[in-house]
Amino acid sequence: MIKKISENIIKIIFCIFTLVILILFNATIIINDKSWPFIILSLVLIVLLLFIFLYWVKYYKEIFIFSLILGHIFIYRVNVSIAALLSLLLILFYITFQDNTKYFNELKLPKFLKKNLILLVIAVAISGIFSRYYSVFSLINTFFYLTYVLSGYIFFKSIKNYLDIERLLYVFILMTFVGGITKFVGILIYGMIRGIGIAEFFYMEYAPIALLMIFFLYFVNDKPKLLMILSFIVILISMILDQSRFAWLGFTLSMIYGCFVCYRYSFNFRKFLKDKLFAIVIFFLIIVSLIYIFNLDKIIVGRVSNISFNFFDQKEESTSGSFIENSLESRIMIWVTAFNAFKHNILTGVGYNQFAFVSEDYNILPQILFILYVKNLDAHTTFLNYLSETGIIGFLSFFAYMVTAFVLSFKSIKLSKDDWLKISLTLNILMFYLFVDCIYSGNFTFGPSAYLIHLIIFMVIANYVLLKTNVIKNIHK
Repeated sequence: MIKKISENIIKIIFCIFTLVILILFNATIIINDKSWPFIILSLVLIVLLLFIFLYWVKYYKEIFIFSLILGHIFIYRVNVSIAALLSLLLILFYITFQDNTKYFNELKLPKFLKKNLILLVIAVAISGIFSRYYSVFSLINTFFYLTYVLSGYIFFKSIKNYLDIERLLYVFILMTFVGGITKFVGILIYGMIRGIGIAEFFYMEYAPIALLMIFFLYFVNDKPKLLMILSFIVILISMILDQSRFAWLGFTLSMIYGCFVCYRYSFNFRKFLKDKLFAIVIFFLIIVSLIYIFNLDKIIVGRVSNISFNFFDQKEESTSGSFIENSLESRIMIWVTAFNAFKHNILTGVGYNQFAFVSEDYNILPQILFILYVKNLDAHTTFLNYLSETGIIGFLSFFAYMVTAFVLSFKSIKLSKDDWLKISLTLNILMFYLFVDCIYSGNFTFGPSAYLIHLIIFMVIANYVLLKTNVIKNIHK
């Protein structure tokens, strides 16, 4: 009886959430000047997701991952996304059914990691409450950060074996594949390339992760099905079109690291190299040829060349009509400003997700450069975002959180055998990518990508705890 009442309460709240989300999306038509095709497509997907969530709640993990495709909506000083709203529902669902073994396991977080997470959440809360820029918006952003962590924890409590993890990785690949298709549609409609599609600029983080999953989880260990091959092609082309040099840097470094660690620990990978080396070489030659055929080489080279460090002294625009020749120069301006903000707010930072709105107080650049290249932007690196917004304690807590997850992912490899090994290897490679990405990208600080990084980290933790529990059981036997 109580369970039935709880289910009815959840359904009522789902309906309320649906109305709220529809209102928010319609309000942003004017606020964000989104085009009608984008709005209509987003609304259809939102209603579809909530409808599925409402009547097939047992697929809550898969539905939540698919919600990450919907990008985010910026409402004044708060980043709101369908994932953020669904996360509240996810938390409510967990509170209601946490003792139900049908949905949740009995795993416990490692003690050190639990203390680390508590310190991280406290540091973020302090930055939102006690920084000099305390406001209702800093409180709301702090609350959303709590949903990032709690959503990850609920995934941790939902994973009962390595097959659950494999299924979630598979769903993420499908989500990224769908995002790539919408990107192609967006290019045809708007004639633009970067940041197009319902996942917007967050797709630049999704694509490399999905490609790493496909390659190390399916290409190396199994004969890939047609859907995985098609997904790989679509996502790879989308990533090329995004022209993100840093995404390619992270992907390339992760591929090199992944090949090294797989060669060391996986017999299947050594066999794969022996059998498929010629095909791999041909594939990469085709990719390079396509880049030159479509003249993408000039765009790529242009994004890593012509970098000058004399822009601080410029008083006139360059011959290209801009004060800078390369976007890396604008990042340096942002980093300088963000570090200056940290120096003046060492303990609390300026408040979680607040740097973009207070950066002018710490500007040391010529005003025209600040307005053009820094104003209203985050620090463009996740680690520097934490440093400038949550202070030294928040930064160290987040850094320790990342390092611990990476170490646990590596330990999992040594505990794994057979099919479980490919899951542990893939998760370790993903952790390497996340670590590298946090150095040059700020997207994992907020919005759908912030949910994603915590979901992956908690999958890593669940995988390790399951393996450790399995080893202990075998010892007792």
